[in-house]
Amino acid sequence: MSMKYSIYLLAGAMLGIAALGCKKTGSDSGMEVNANAPSITTADAINVTSTNATVGGNVSSDNGASLQEVGIVYSTSAGVDTSKTRVRMYTAGGNFSTQLKNLSLLTTYYYRAYAINEKGLTYGAEKSFFVPVNGYSASSQVAAANLVAHWAFENGYVDSVSKVAGTPVNTAAISFVTGKKGQAVQVKSPGYINSNITNTIANLGSITVACWIQQPTSLASAPTTFMPFSLNKAGYSWEQTKFFMLFDSPDNTANSYGKVCIMDQWFDKGKVWPRMLDASWHQMVITFDGASGALRVYVDGTLLPQSSAHSFTPQTNFGPADSFTLGGPDANANTINGWMNSLSGNLDEFRVYSKALTTDEVMALYALQNKGF
Repeated sequence: MSMKYSIYLLAGAMLGIAALGCKKTGSDSGMEVNANAPSITTADAINVTSTNATVGGNVSSDNGASLQEVGIVYSTSAGVDTSKTRVRMYTAGGNFSTQLKNLSLLTTYYYRAYAINEKGLTYGAEKSFFVPVNGYSASSQVAAANLVAHWAFENGYVDSVSKVAGTPVNTAAISFVTGKKGQAVQVKSPGYINSNITNTIANLGSITVACWIQQPTSLASAPTTFMPFSLNKAGYSWEQTKFFMLFDSPDNTANSYGKVCIMDQWFDKGKVWPRMLDASWHQMVITFDGASGALRVYVDGTLLPQSSAHSFTPQTNFGPADSFTLGGPDANANTINGWMNSLSGNLDEFRVYSKALTTDEVMALYALQNKGF
């Protein structure tokens, strides 16, 4: 073999080796050998608020072909791909992120990172995040350290905080029905439930009472008042009943006439409450700050404007009291004051807190409970 021919063979072999080792990039015009779709992972969501969340991914390798596009696909249903909402980005590789905006409250979003090069499309693992309300993802998280009583009425009257069972009185007038969450208690006159934790309630300086109420569109034998709860003193007239609220002579076609009484001081602004007798569930929250005397009333998470500047005399407790009752006043109060009647409706998710909840906390509690969280 001549030396010239050997040189030609060697040169050809070298060119072949170079071609086999070539990986195409954006500026290459060589052969697409050993190139694959990109390698990518999905990052965990961070900075999740009531409206926004930051999501992203990491392209660990373009696998021999230049990246054309990276991004995030997301949806409120699992199994996301590029047919869903798509946020396009461009990067040479490494970490990337974007902020998703205008998210819906109390919604789970599913998302995954993706990357595209000339060899194809690759997805990272699908992940998800939940959009909270004011930082809360469950109603049990709202002011959890201040929750002193909670009656869920799941076939019983046990307070889940103290583990003490309440006592139903006039049981023929009390039953269990479908509630806002699980079961609720239905109370008609002269029924009520003695909580059996009166001292816990009476010793509070500040307090929040939150509950869900469902009233029929009309009452078969309409009382002049109906009361969801009452903190009573046996043998005392209504002036000394420590804390109660009532609806007075309700108008079925307009707003309801609600009142709150604390130590014979009244929040009584007439028919400023939303209509309550409509067969729908409504959340009612009453907050009282013992240090300032500030009273606030909320219906379905919304503050009644008439209560925004209402104050009572500051106080350190509600004592002395003999009974904290659910669904109506106790027998002593009812005997002395014949106009005090039981709820004549359904009661659910009754909670008591040892502070005046903030507006943000009330809004979160309503939104979460209304969606079953």
